[in-house]
Amino acid sequence: MLSSYDLYVPKAQYEAQISKCNVLIEKIDAANRSSEKPGGETTDEKAEREKRKKEKEKHTKTIEKLKDELQKQEANHKTVMSVLKAEKDTWLAGQVTNRGASVPKFLELCLFPRCAMTSLDAVYCAKFVHMLYTLNTPYFNFIHFYNEV
Repeated sequence: MLSSYDLYVPKAQYEAQISKCNVLIEKIDAANRSSEKPGGETTDEKAEREKRKKEKEKHTKTIEKLKDELQKQEANHKTVMSVLKAEKDTWLAGQVTNRGASVPKFLELCLFPRCAMTSLDAVYCAKFVHMLYTLNTPYFNFIHFYNEV
């Protein structure tokens, strides 16, 4: 079964989170530079520096994980879209006898049951319809779909 992440990669959200982590790392580096004093550090200053070092490592690992996850999601999305593109010609062709009947059947059997479940399912349905449109799926008339909805 497809999920929203198969149809859409939230790249902007990944980039925003990576950017937030980079800003936090810059703040930690600035704090480290401002706390440097000639003549040594006290025990509290050393503890604070170690705390900042661990925070920086945590944010660096988060950035690495986010980049890796984004790369995996993009690869998955590319694979799924290539499979969908190859199969799109068969989805509605055998189900209806004329072009006008495909949209009501699609709404009745596919879209309405799922989009009424949860808000996440409704978002998935919207992305799925967008995907049908962008792939130029045969027997799926977007204008007719829009009029029916």
